[in-house]
Amino acid sequence: NWIALKMFFEPVTPVKILGLFEFQGMFLKRQSEVSIAFSEHLSKAVLTSQKMWGNMLLGSGGSSFFTLLRRNVPWFLPTALISSIFRSLKKVLPNTPGHDIHKYADTALAMKQTLIEKMELMTPQEFEGVLHPIFQEDELTLIIAGAVLGALAGAAQQAIGAKFEKKALEKEQAASAAASSDHLGAAAAAASSAASASSMEYKVASAVGEDEDLKPAKDQFGENQEGEEHTPQLH
Repeated sequence: NWIALKMFFEPVTPVKILGLFEFQGMFLKRQSEVSIAFSEHLSKAVLTSQKMWGNMLLGSGGSSFFTLLRRNVPWFLPTALISSIFRSLKKVLPNTPGHDIHKYADTALAMKQTLIEKMELMTPQEFEGVLHPIFQEDELTLIIAGAVLGALAGAAQQAIGAKFEKKALEKEQAASAAASSDHLGAAAAAASSAASASSMEYKVASAVGEDEDLKPAKDQFGENQEGEEHTPQLH
């Protein structure tokens, strides 16, 4: 906010940067557009006939206005009559927005067009002197408000970032746990297959070993049978 406020009004006069770019306060560079917007606001919200009459009749200058009125009214009109008129004006004009006097005064004064013409003719220094004091009253408030809002936004961003980071870490841990479980399952399956294969090999080896052990006996039994066939029978 502080930088933005500086950029509104500084530099007052155009400054060349590297001989290529011209830099000037944003309000000052757009003096014509700002003059129109500023004059329109003033003529509608500040310098209206109703408010001017209210200030003249009810403000600190009320007594001066009555003195001016007495001085410019013909002498033969009594002061009591002028005082009565003054009291009537105080009751009616400040509290009646649509009064014919206000319509006439706004049209006759042409406040908006007058302000535009006068502001557009100001030098950059004069223009800055008119606008800057309006913002200076609230500059500290704007800067503090910007700092507080920036701090809140930063804290919220940090909290949201931490939350997403926590979720990402949980997902990563879950994925790691799932991968470890898959590896353990694969290892168990491989171990089971190896055990089954070893058991099968053992059974086959055992079967072959038993056959080898019985082979001599089988051979001997076969020879005995052949001898019996070739031995002549005695009667």
